[in-house]
Amino acid sequence: MSGLRREGFAERPTGSELIMNLLDTAQGVASGGDCLKLVKFLRDRYLQFSRERPGSAGLFNVIRRILTYVRDHGCTGVRDFIAGLKESYDKALWSASEVMAKRVVDGEVLMTNSNSLAVR
Repeated sequence: MSGLRREGFAERPTGSELIMNLLDTAQGVASGGDCLKLVKFLRDRYLQFSRERPGSAGLFNVIRRILTYVRDHGCTGVRDFIAGLKESYDKALWSASEVMAKRVVDGEVLMTNSNSLAVR
């Protein structure tokens, strides 16, 4: 058990975990073919993240990219667009992890300002 958990602090998902969950759920909503439902879902997540994770720029960027796609193309192909975002984000995480793995020596202690999946 981590020291913070012992003191009553709850662990929370990383921004990357939230992004992947957002993309999975948005893809499911988009599968229904109801564009308005997808836009409302993304609006609700935007408002939630604005309150709970205002510094998580990645979350807002993903929402913005999906909404921009819907504005420009409607819901035609949005499910595939979201799948492409998931794939791109996953590749970016792996790339960041590979860079860190080359720079960090076993036993080193790192201080970061985030709880990134790429650093774990």
